[in-house]
Amino acid sequence: MEQEIVQTKAAIAAESLSPVRDETTDHDVNYAWAKAELQKARVELKGLAARGATTSVHLAQYRTLARQLGEEAITQDDLMSAEKAADENYLLYMKKREVARMGDALDEGASSMWQSPSSQLCQLCQCGLPHGGNRGLVAALMAGHCAAFAADYLDPALRTPEEVMACLEVPVLASLPIEIDRRMSA
Repeated sequence: MEQEIVQTKAAIAAESLSPVRDETTDHDVNYAWAKAELQKARVELKGLAARGATTSVHLAQYRTLARQLGEEAITQDDLMSAEKAADENYLLYMKKREVARMGDALDEGASSMWQSPSSQLCQLCQCGLPHGGNRGLVAALMAGHCAAFAADYLDPALRTPEEVMACLEVPVLASLPIEIDRRMSA
């Protein structure tokens, strides 16, 4: 402890020997700060100028690329329109070809159909139906009659005044007769 006291007294004595002085120099703190800031700004300006140059190069490249892509999009639209037109022409061609094929087939069938009545009668007598083709026609007629009968039978329409009264539970004010009087038709 005593050593610390001795050291402190020695430090106080040394300070008392050197008086406080005010020193003036030609060095201005504000000027030095402004000068340092100016140097930073100049360095930053050079960096921004370099960055601006590279940005303008990139901008020119992007504009060229955008122009090229725009031209390619127009070309692509033209190609897609041409493809669509070609598809439509192909489908039209295929339809016309099918119509022509069916016309040729009908012409061949019509030539065999336009035989003399006596040869048709002979064919009916020999096998019942000529060339077996009329069997499909008879089957189609039978199926058509059956379908018509089923549709009429399953039709939910009300046909008589009694049906109307039973379903709707209201009185019938007027109805048309089922059979038309022959005197009225003449």
